[in-house]
Amino acid sequence: MIFDPYHQWLGIPPAEQPPDYYRLLGLSQFESDPDVIDNAADQRMAHIRTVQAGEHSDDAGRLLNEVATARRALLVAAGEPIREMRVVPPPVIAEVVEEPHSYLPRRPEMLPKPPPPKTTPSPPQKHLEHTNDNSGLTWFLFFLACSWVLWVSATQ
Repeated sequence: MIFDPYHQWLGIPPAEQPPDYYRLLGLSQFESDPDVIDNAADQRMAHIRTVQAGEHSDDAGRLLNEVATARRALLVAAGEPIREMRVVPPPVIAEVVEEPHSYLPRRPEMLPKPPPPKTTPSPPQKHLEHTNDNSGLTWFLFFLACSWVLWVSATQ
């Protein structure tokens, strides 16, 4: 049996993998409260650290890095300045995160998906385009015929 750390440790079933950042931290979609995001990341990281010394330490280190990345990305999206974040990475994360912009997602599918834009339906437009309706020609011919009948009857 293949070990699935997302499912075994975080309760994320294979059908919901790869998880987006909200699912990875166990948050509702588009959560924007920095304290809620921070606390959720702390809880996930504390739980993963309990299994870090086991046989799947590589998976634990990778998940810790993903949770830290999710925390940073969501806090930045929530408007929390990076310098004010209280991220205390374990030694494994310090080795993996090497660039200064590590808060950016490494996997595009983990980016949070924004809600669809709210649009209001526009009122129907009246089109002034030409149609093949010959009603104008019909009325003109009718008027012409009536005029001819009146002219013929007046001249006799």
